[in-house]
Amino acid sequence: MTERSRRRWTIIWTAVLVVGISALVYYVTRGEPDPALDGPPEKIIVFIAGDRFTTLPEQKQVAYVERITKLSMPELIIAAGAAKLNEEQRRQAFSNGRNAWLALHSQECFKMPPGPQRDAYLDDLAQSVPVRIAAANGGWARNPGNKALTPKMVKDWIESVPPTRRALAAEFASELEKRGAFKQ
Repeated sequence: MTERSRRRWTIIWTAVLVVGISALVYYVTRGEPDPALDGPPEKIIVFIAGDRFTTLPEQKQVAYVERITKLSMPELIIAAGAAKLNEEQRRQAFSNGRNAWLALHSQECFKMPPGPQRDAYLDDLAQSVPVRIAAANGGWARNPGNKALTPKMVKDWIESVPPTRRALAAEFASELEKRGAFKQ
């Protein structure tokens, strides 16, 4: 083998090795794809509980949370049970989905003019929130929302919202609190 031929093969094998290592690194670090919005709700619940959910753009987070909030009560109970989350994962799912839930419902609420329609929306939401949280958690005893909402909890929640929506978040949280949404 000539010197030129040896160099050529060295370059070729080096290139193959670099491409192979790059492909391996990509395959290992890319993780699973995001679940389809029309996929099984238990997979979406598991996804919301994961770390990758919080890295999504807000509109994509809202779409996943909206999919779960549209489940009927029996569907929610079945999906939450099938997700088989431990206590820490349940807390993480609620924490991860909170801002997307706020964005979804506050946008809907404040699209309506002040008055009976908005009040009815908030009243309905306030009544359904504790029940849906309990259903997703397998009962009142495991409900992370069964403790009274403290001023610190409200402050932490509002501070976690993007600055452009903090006033809206404060008003929305205040309206829900007035209606007893955060109490058992």
